[in-house]
Amino acid sequence: MSHNPSIMKNVHHSKILRAAVSLFAIVLICGINASADVVWNAALDLVANEIPDGQQELVNPNATVPEWSYGYRPTITGTSLTNFSGLDFYNVTPYKGWNSYGLPYNVPYVYANVTGTPNDGGNTNELLLHPGNVASARTFVVVRWTAPIAGVFAIVAYWRGDAQQAGSDGVDVHVVTNGVSIFNQTIPANGSTSDSVSLTLSQGDTIDFVLGPNQNYNADGTIFNATITAPSFGQVKAEIYSTVAVDSAVNIAWASVSGEIYQVQNTSSLTPALWTSIGSPVAGDGTEKSVKDMPRNREKCFYRVLRLQ
Repeated sequence: MSHNPSIMKNVHHSKILRAAVSLFAIVLICGINASADVVWNAALDLVANEIPDGQQELVNPNATVPEWSYGYRPTITGTSLTNFSGLDFYNVTPYKGWNSYGLPYNVPYVYANVTGTPNDGGNTNELLLHPGNVASARTFVVVRWTAPIAGVFAIVAYWRGDAQQAGSDGVDVHVVTNGVSIFNQTIPANGSTSDSVSLTLSQGDTIDFVLGPNQNYNADGTIFNATITAPSFGQVKAEIYSTVAVDSAVNIAWASVSGEIYQVQNTSSLTPALWTSIGSPVAGDGTEKSVKDMPRNREKCFYRVLRLQ
């Protein structure tokens, strides 16, 4: 959704300002009462959880965007998933994320490039995945998204063989909805494929993006990303919200209405605006609601509150 800059003010986070003033109030105008897409981005949402360093990085599902979780299993289909745990956390720049600590070669893994520059064939808006061979059996790495609310969702995903890992015999890729596969393809080493589909989902339904090792799991690093969009699903509330920043933390507050559900999002730019959800949807009960954000290492940050229903 596009916004008129005249009706949305940006929040500047200056290191000098933070050093001089520990508390300041900001008035933020979030836009007009119009339809807005809600977008989840697998790579950007993991990066959002990995920067800055903190305890939130040890939480799976994603502590910042909890619709995402990360794990592995011995089958393509099914709903079972062994989530990576805190011991599996990987924190070595340029990549952060999850790997199978203690297993051979630490695979499977799910990594996000957090450096701001391309690395190992992947860009900063992409994930690097690798399947495994747990207990001498083919092991599939899974990036799972769980629907926070019912609706129609547009899913776009792609996989690309990592050219810097020679010796792979290719990988098999799948999209699995509630345990049932809806997309299956084997791609050769350094090959690529994509899938796009529109699905009607209920709250709690799952979409698994699955990567398998074909026959041999060696050198199977694969670039991946997926976006899930709920077109015209949210309404940008036409109100003024107060935000209060304490050092590097920002608190976004608004008056809620009973029966409505809200989602707070932020973006560092409006051209283009790549909105990222902050936390889970918030249920209104007629009282003031608020969500805290930690927009560190950003020169500016824009916020909006979506009314989902």
